[in-house]
Amino acid sequence: MTSQIEFTVSDALVKELLQSGVEVVYGIVSIHNMPIYDAILRDGNIRLVTARGESGAVNMADAYARATGKLGVVMTSTGAGAGNAAGSLTETWNSGTPLLHITGEADSHYIGTDQRYIHECKDQLKMMDGANKHAYLLKRPKQITPFLRKAIKEARTTPTGPVTVSIPTNFQTEVIPYNQLVEARTGEAESSVEIPDDVVKKIQEAKRPVIWAGKGVIASGLPRSSNS
Repeated sequence: MTSQIEFTVSDALVKELLQSGVEVVYGIVSIHNMPIYDAILRDGNIRLVTARGESGAVNMADAYARATGKLGVVMTSTGAGAGNAAGSLTETWNSGTPLLHITGEADSHYIGTDQRYIHECKDQLKMMDGANKHAYLLKRPKQITPFLRKAIKEARTTPTGPVTVSIPTNFQTEVIPYNQLVEARTGEAESSVEIPDDVVKKIQEAKRPVIWAGKGVIASGLPRSSNS
């Protein structure tokens, strides 16, 4: 008998999402991501919101990120499903929305063989790279935690933007030891903003000062004044 606790790659993925403060995931259920959905349901701490199409799911995650300043998370199927998300992902890239796109992929041994495995596209990674800030393919199941952590950090790093991670279907159910997962921090780095004295003076002396506050105010995470 062993005291070692084991999780699947999907369980590790959910654990890292929770470590990063993720509360809701938008998306489409598919045979290529069902193990991840099952892991989310087993854990029970992340709310799932399904959409009627991949493009709409990305739009929902995009709106959530813009409204809350938090990381938006969307999950789609492989190939055609990922392709359906590409247009909306391009818009999130254009607007600098911090968003994580999790997509399934064909079984690892089929990728790049041009066998046109179910729902596979010719080069999913390249297609996703064109619509995102960055796009990555998981190649070693036991690397899921640092792999996902890197993607989340890049989505949140200025200039913020969408990052796609493709996870082969056969990897999603692969068992990995719990003690190989990297225990870590949660939350984001604290924001630090300093306004130069001369700028403050000009605002104070202005007869009709105008403050143009946009998405950066929400993304900063700074407390709001009671007078705002």
